[in-house]
Amino acid sequence: MLKVRKASFAYRGPGKDSRIPALEKISFDLKRGDFVILTGRTGAGKTTLLQLLCGLIEPDEGAIDCESRDLSSISSMIFQYPEDCFFNATVKEEIEFGIRRSGRNASRGLEEIVESIGFDLAEFGTR
Repeated sequence: MLKVRKASFAYRGPGKDSRIPALEKISFDLKRGDFVILTGRTGAGKTTLLQLLCGLIEPDEGAIDCESRDLSSISSMIFQYPEDCFFNATVKEEIEFGIRRSGRNASRGLEEIVESIGFDLAEFGTR
């Protein structure tokens, strides 16, 4: 269970003591298996919230608990190897990657997906 309790975060502003609020006292619970869609206008705090949930930044106020542990107490390390980023393959290969990760047969799954969304694999698959 992920619990966010009255979490707030503000970025430093241009002045010495200036702060720009990004999130103010948000609270919610997520259980394992919950599906969430995060939407909002530019500047609404979507990225800031995700950074808080990943532990990349800490809330100015409030708490974030993951499995009953304060997120700030969980050590972590993140590394990106730029040469292995997504989109270095074709569209077809990226779709097949997702299908294989779900444990399905890539060629059969590819046909189903392409057909269900009306995607022209002949035109876009090699991009």
